Amino acid sequence: MHQKIACFLSVFFFSLIGSLNAQDSKTDSGWIDLYNGKDLTGWTQKNGTATYTLEDGGVICGTTAKGSPNSFLCTDKEYGNFELTFETKVSDELNSGVQIRSQTKPLNTAEKKRGDKFGRVNGPQVEVEASGGTKGGEAGYIYGEAAGGWLIKKEDLIKTEHFKNGQWNSFRVLANGPNIQTWINGQQIANLTHKGNYTSHPKGFIGLQVHGIGKNAGPFQARWKNIKLRTLPDTPPLEIAHSFITAGRGGISIVDEDGQTEWHVDKPASDVWMLETGNVLAAIYPSKGFKGGGVAEIDRETKKIVWKYVGTQKEISTVQKIGDDEYLVAELGANPRAITINRAGEVLSEMAFDCQKANVHMQTRMLRALPNGNYIAPHLLDFAVKEYKPKTGKVIKEIKTDERGRDKKDWPFTAIRLKGGNTLIGCTNGNRVIEVDRKGEIVWSVDNDDLGESIIDDACGVQRLPSGNTVITSYHAKDDKVKLFEVTPDKKIVWKFTGLKKGIHHFQILTTNGDSLPNALK
Repeated sequence: MHQKIACFLSVFFFSLIGSLNAQDSKTDSGWIDLYNGKDLTGWTQKNGTATYTLEDGGVICGTTAKGSPNSFLCTDKEYGNFELTFETKVSDELNSGVQIRSQTKPLNTAEKKRGDKFGRVNGPQVEVEASGGTKGGEAGYIYGEAAGGWLIKKEDLIKTEHFKNGQWNSFRVLANGPNIQTWINGQQIANLTHKGNYTSHPKGFIGLQVHGIGKNAGPFQARWKNIKLRTLPDTPPLEIAHSFITAGRGGISIVDEDGQTEWHVDKPASDVWMLETGNVLAAIYPSKGFKGGGVAEIDRETKKIVWKYVGTQKEISTVQKIGDDEYLVAELGANPRAITINRAGEVLSEMAFDCQKANVHMQTRMLRALPNGNYIAPHLLDFAVKEYKPKTGKVIKEIKTDERGRDKKDWPFTAIRLKGGNTLIGCTNGNRVIEVDRKGEIVWSVDNDDLGESIIDDACGVQRLPSGNTVITSYHAKDDKVKLFEVTPDKKIVWKFTGLKKGIHHFQILTTNGDSLPNALK
């Protein structure tokens, strides 16, 4: 073990070899036992109803509970940089994992009503999974539990057979700054550097996962023993840096992580996306060549329009690519409607909006297609976010935003359906962002009073990041004012952007500290 550690340190901690080798002596190794072998002092179960019992030989056994979500037995202490070793075996039918640097999310309304003590466990997880015959398994790779899925690129997720089915397997984990490495039975599996995940999860608890199963499965077991850890020197926290694409009256811009504009076209736009090809898709305000507003795909290299659709009414507010050659568009005017078009500009389908018609510009903004095929549309002067059945135009759900009184002008501008069913809503002139549950009850909100400064000035665009933080625009901000900022669930500002001359109408975060966001390019 001493020789392996020294080898690792020569690569990753060259300047610290002497001091760490001294700590790794027989008299003062720095290693601690996370489990005392007698009881679960220092550990707390979070989430799920799996049972954790103690067996002879200092073994912790986790047994599945039918219909339970994922369960986690977690250390009460948090750890940042460390080396962790443990042995584990798992039923062939069950995958498991060990959480590192993990956290719990704030309790949502449903969890509070159930009397849960802890919110959803989230953070990096070292996967534990039996090798699947000749195909192997994904044991040892790093998964973002409730934090974006696999943290490794799909093409690098190569299955192995280093995990021995039905046997005890030794794991070693080195977590140092944004770098996480893993070994199974002496064979290295992962060597992941993920600055974005380290920014959101620089430290946290260690957790033993028993995966959730269906009501008619199991019981299955996961077991752990010889769980040891030693801490490594702290790494200075990374400053958050984002690259993003923006739309507004001042045109369309791509801003790099240094805050510099690396690409710009002078076309006023209200909605914008970066496509998988690298081209830009935008909803264009009424302007030259787009009398009634429109849609355009713009080639990144030449800045020429690849194809376009010119609106037939007063304004086009949003566009979203929803198929290989199908785009969802919000068209405003005397007949406010959602239409789907193709690259030839042909209207494939249409659905009338149920909203006021007197003020065209305020009919709707960030129309989006949901994974279930429905549409979600925020209608500003109706103070309502409505979910529609596209074929019939029937409103099947309505979220009101006027509970503070309509004089507060909590006009819904952006509505994003989050995983789990909650909806994140940016309220423009109300200068606040709210998150509502399935019943329409507010479970989280943030405004200038919460932040202690008048930073929100027309909250148009919003985006929830995998870390749980929220990025918000201030559309009325100009010159050197803050136009985009990131806030944590406990309402602390952790990043600000003051560049560009005019405010940002809508945006899409592309990367965080060099790492692409999951599903960013679509």
